[in-house]
Order: sequence, then C-alpha cells, then structure tokens
Amino acid sequence: MKHLYCLYLGLLLVLPLTPTAKAQDAQDRAVIEKISDKKLRKTIEKSLSEALINGRSIAILRVKDRKLKSAAADQIIYVQARLDGFLNASRRGETIETGDVPDRIQEIQTLDPVWPVHFYQKELQAYSNQPTAVAAEPQQPVAKTIEESKPAPEATPKKTAATQQPVGTVREQTTATKETPSLSTVSTDTPAKSSETFSLSDIPGWGWIVLGSVLFLWVQKRRHFKKCPQCGKWNAMRRSGSWHVVDTEASYVTKELKTRNRRGEVVRTEECTVPATIYTYRMHRLCKYRKCGCTGEDYIYKKVKREN
Repeated sequence: MKHLYCLYLGLLLVLPLTPTAKAQDAQDRAVIEKISDKKLRKTIEKSLSEALINGRSIAILRVKDRKLKSAAADQIIYVQARLDGFLNASRRGETIETGDVPDRIQEIQTLDPVWPVHFYQKELQAYSNQPTAVAAEPQQPVAKTIEESKPAPEATPKKTAATQQPVGTVREQTTATKETPSLSTVSTDTPAKSSETFSLSDIPGWGWIVLGSVLFLWVQKRRHFKKCPQCGKWNAMRRSGSWHVVDTEASYVTKELKTRNRRGEVVRTEECTVPATIYTYRMHRLCKYRKCGCTGEDYIYKKVKREN
C-alpha cells in the first residue's frame, strides 16, 4: 500500500512540471506571430535573446497555455508600447543601451503604475497608421518635423491643452491631434474587469495536487474503515443491524443562561450545571464474504444528551 501511495505522489509531482525549453520557444513564437506589425515583430525576434526592458527580460512573453487566452494580448501590447519607444529613438539617431526606458514610457509608468491596456491600444493604433518603410526616409530630428506641422498663430488664436504640452515623438503628436484625453485623465481610469466565467483551467497545477491528495486520502480512509480484520479484503465490512443502546450513564454538563431585555439584547450571562445522560451505542459489523469465517466486530460510540 505504501508503494502505491508513493507512486501516486510521484506522478502528481512529475505531471505538472514546467514545459521544456523547446515548448517555451514554441509559446514565444506563438505569441510573437500575433503581432501585426512586421517590423516590430522582427525587432522582438531579434531582441528576444539579448534585450532587457526596465530590468525585465523579454522572456515575459513566456506564459503558460492556460493563460494565453487572457494574457497574450496584454503582453503583446505591453511589449509593443515599450519597443515603440526604442524604434522612435532609433529614428532620431540616438543610441539606446539595453535596459534603458524611453521618457514617454517612464512618464506613463509614473502617472499610472497599473498600465491600462486601453491607453496602449490607442497609442499603438496611432503608431500602426504610420508608414512602415521608415528606412527610406532621411533620419532627421523629430522636433523639426513638429515645427513644420504646427499651424500659423493667426489660424489658431486659442490653443488647446493637448497642443500646449511638449511632444517628443511623432506618435505622441498624432494622438494629440485626435483629441485624446490627457495622461492624467487616462491614468485615473481603471481597466474594466473581464466577465469571464470560472473554468477548471484557472486552477493552478499545485491546486490540482492538493485536491487529488485530499481525495486520495479520503478514499483510503473509507477503505480502511471497511477493511475486514480476518481476510484483509478492502471495503468488505457491512453493518448487520441498527444502532443499539447498550449503556446509559448519568452526568452533568455546564449550561449557559442568557437574560435578555425587551429589545432582545443580552443583559446578563450565567453558567449553571444541569443533569445530562451519556448514551453508549453499539453497531455490529460482519464481512460480506461469508467464507472467510469473520465473526464480526462491534463499533461503539458515545453521545451526550442534555436534559432541560
């Protein structure tokens, strides 16, 4: 019996182990393939082994299969928003070391540590509208492009709050012209909770181990309770009759008396000793295999009944 129990625990420990490196690489590729921007997808594939973003590896894309449905989209948007800053900085000719965080991303992280997903969807939508052939364009400072795109002072005598803020990238300028809410307004919004129903895939691997162990021990306890002491067969003992009272004993128990007022509030509590009777019950059990010659055994338990 001990060998079977050890084998069962061994299987429970081996089955939920983490996938191998090949399986993790396959999961990485499955997540990366969902990115629509080809250039950004190539950048992620190139940086998968060397780049570090804010001290965290791009291996954050490695999520387990049971979480891909809910976490894949969030992780893609997270990586896109951060690598977008690297791409814009490379257009300006700046050299960025691995581990640096663009100012835009740093500003968003300071205003809203929760990193709302709906804000990045707007940001990435503005970025996806830009032409992908960036290499053909001459690398020039973005500040010059912004100065040329600004209208004359006579055309716009009153500037809005969105245009007065300093803009550092082309992506920021496109979002400002679309009259999107400011960062402070967006950061206060919390992402809406998903109304997904609970499924068995949400239970972690160790949760299944605990549930399986509890069920296994409960079954073994029931089998041991009905094991025949003569032939040794499991789940063999059967009740041969009903419970019978074989003995009674007079005793005393402590009772708590509560005095209440008209409102039902407890005003006073007293303890007193009241008589009680202890009943001893007996049940006889026999083995269902009559050929083993088991004479049966008695199962006895006691119950206290208080007399009012």
